[in-house]
Amino acid sequence: MQEATMAGLMPPPAHRSDPVPPPVVPPFVVPRRAVKKWQSLGALRWVISTTRRGVPIPWTRHPPRFHSRGYTLSTPDAAWDAG
Repeated sequence: MQEATMAGLMPPPAHRSDPVPPPVVPPFVVPRRAVKKWQSLGALRWVISTTRRGVPIPWTRHPPRFHSRGYTLSTPDAAWDAG
C-alpha cells in the first residue's frame, strides 16, 4: 500500500485484500500537513495561524487549583501503607 505523500491527503482506505491496514493518523495531523499548500493558495493568515497554534481562548482568570480530597483505605491497605 502506498502512503499519502501529498500534503493534506490521508492514505486511501484499506481494502479487505490489504494484509495490513494503514496507520491511524490523528485528526490534527492532516490539516497541519496541508498548511504550506494552503499558504501557496492564499489562505488567510488567521486560518494558517489557527491551524498551527490552535484557537486562542481568552481566559478571564486562571482555573482553580486542583486539591485532591484523598480517599479511605481498607484495613489491609492501611496496614500496608503504614509500613
